[in-house]
Amino acid sequence: MKSFVSVDLHASAKVADKFTLYLDVLNVADRKPSIDATTYGAYLYNPVVSEAGIVGRSFRVGAKVDF
Repeated sequence: MKSFVSVDLHASAKVADKFTLYLDVLNVADRKPSIDATTYGAYLYNPVVSEAGIVGRSFRVGAKVDF
Protein backbone atom coordinates (compact mmCIF):
# COMPACT_ATOMS: atom_id res chain seq x y z
CA MET A 1 0.00 0.00 0.00
CA LYS A 2 1.01 3.58 -0.56
CA SER A 3 1.64 5.77 2.46
CA PHE A 4 -1.18 8.01 3.70
CA VAL A 5 -0.55 11.29 5.51
CA SER A 6 -3.27 13.47 6.99
CA VAL A 7 -2.66 17.05 8.17
CA ASP A 8 -4.89 18.66 10.82
CA LEU A 9 -5.07 22.32 11.92
CA HIS A 10 -6.13 23.74 15.28
CA ALA A 11 -6.81 27.36 16.26
CA SER A 12 -8.08 28.77 19.53
CA ALA A 13 -8.85 32.21 20.91
CA LYS A 14 -9.17 33.10 24.58
CA VAL A 15 -12.24 35.36 24.73
CA ALA A 16 -12.37 35.84 28.50
CA ASP A 17 -10.49 34.61 31.55
CA LYS A 18 -12.37 31.29 31.64
CA PHE A 19 -13.80 31.09 28.08
CA THR A 20 -12.00 29.84 24.96
CA LEU A 21 -13.30 29.26 21.42
CA TYR A 22 -11.62 26.74 19.13
CA LEU A 23 -11.70 25.50 15.54
CA ASP A 24 -10.24 22.28 14.15
CA VAL A 25 -9.89 21.37 10.47
CA LEU A 26 -9.20 17.65 10.06
CA ASN A 27 -7.60 16.26 6.88
CA VAL A 28 -6.99 19.75 5.44
CA ALA A 29 -5.91 18.50 1.98
CA ASP A 30 -8.89 16.10 1.78
CA ARG A 31 -6.53 13.24 0.86
CA LYS A 32 -7.96 9.80 0.16
CA PRO A 33 -6.19 6.60 1.26
CA SER A 34 -5.38 3.88 -1.23
CA ILE A 35 -7.54 0.78 -1.07
CA ASP A 36 -5.87 -2.46 -0.09
CA ALA A 37 -8.13 -5.03 -1.70
CA THR A 38 -6.06 -7.92 -0.34
CA THR A 39 -6.94 -7.22 3.30
CA TYR A 40 -10.28 -5.47 2.98
CA GLY A 41 -12.73 -7.51 5.02
CA ALA A 42 -10.04 -9.98 5.98
CA TYR A 43 -9.47 -11.34 9.48
CA LEU A 44 -8.43 -8.60 11.96
CA TYR A 45 -8.68 -5.86 9.32
CA ASN A 46 -8.76 -2.46 11.04
CA PRO A 47 -10.45 0.22 8.88
CA VAL A 48 -9.74 2.94 11.47
CA VAL A 49 -6.13 3.17 10.24
CA SER A 50 -7.30 5.28 7.27
CA GLU A 51 -10.38 6.79 8.92
CA ALA A 52 -9.30 10.39 8.29
CA GLY A 53 -9.21 9.77 4.55
CA ILE A 54 -12.46 7.85 4.44
CA VAL A 55 -14.30 10.64 6.29
CA GLY A 56 -12.59 13.37 4.25
CA ARG A 57 -12.15 16.97 5.34
CA SER A 58 -14.16 17.82 8.44
CA PHE A 59 -14.55 20.77 10.78
CA ARG A 60 -15.04 20.98 14.53
CA VAL A 61 -16.00 24.21 16.31
CA GLY A 62 -16.43 24.47 20.05
CA ALA A 63 -16.07 26.37 23.26
CA LYS A 64 -14.23 25.54 26.47
CA VAL A 65 -15.50 26.96 29.73
CA ASP A 66 -13.56 26.62 32.98
CA PHE A 67 -15.42 26.67 36.29
